[in-house]
Amino acid sequence: MLLYYISSLTKKNAFDSICEKNNIYVQHFDVANIYNLKEFVLRNNTLINANYFVIDLTDADFTPDNIIDGAEIYKKLYNSRLVFISPSSKYVDLFAKLSDKGINNLISVSDGTDLLKEFEICISQNGKSYLDVANIRNNSNIETAKRIARPTIKIKDGVSIKIGIAGADIRTGCTTQAFAITQYMKWLGFESCYVDAVGKHYLSIIDEHESNLIDKISYFIFKGCNISSKIPDGN
Repeated sequence: MLLYYISSLTKKNAFDSICEKNNIYVQHFDVANIYNLKEFVLRNNTLINANYFVIDLTDADFTPDNIIDGAEIYKKLYNSRLVFISPSSKYVDLFAKLSDKGINNLISVSDGTDLLKEFEICISQNGKSYLDVANIRNNSNIETAKRIARPTIKIKDGVSIKIGIAGADIRTGCTTQAFAITQYMKWLGFESCYVDAVGKHYLSIIDEHESNLIDKISYFIFKGCNISSKIPDGN
C-alpha cells in the first residue's frame, strides 16, 4: 500500500514505525513547497496510486477555503482515504466543515493527544466515523459561540454605564433570567451587583448559596461565574 504524506521536513518520519508495521510505503512531500492544496491535487496525477493521503496542516499556510476546495476535488477524483492533522488551536472551524462534507479522519492535536494512536485509527480498516469526531464539531460550535456571545467592548475613559436588569412579572422566570444576565455581565468584565427591590430575600439566598458551597465538590467557577449543582436547603 502507498501513503502520500504532506508535512514539514521535521515531521517527515513521524509515522514510519506504524507504516512499516502495516506494510505501507510513504511518499513524502514538503509542505513548504506546496502553496495551493487545490492546485496540488489537480496537477498531481500520481495521487491515483495512493491508498492514503495524509495532510499535516501544522506548518501549512493554506487558507481554509483552499483546504476545503482541495479536499472536495480529491474526493471527486479518488477513492483513497483522506486524513487531516492540525493543532486544535489552528483552523478552529475547518475540521467541523470537513466533517460535514463526509471527511471524518481528522486528528486535532492538543496537549495529551496520542498522535500515533489517532493516526493508527485513521488508517485502520474502517477509519474514523462521524461520531468519532463529534467533539471536534462541538468545540467548533463553542468557539463560534464565544466569538458571538463575548463581543469586544470598549468604553471611553471617563464614561460610566449603568445597566439595570429586572423581572417584569412573577411566575415567569424573570428573576432567574435577570440573575443569568447579571452573571453574563460579570463575565464580560462589568462590575455587577444585586438589588432586592421586592423583599423576596433573594440576596440572602444567593449569599448563603455561594458561601456555604464554596468548599464543596459541587461548587465551581466557570468563566468567572459561580456555579453549583446543589440548591441550598429550603430554597
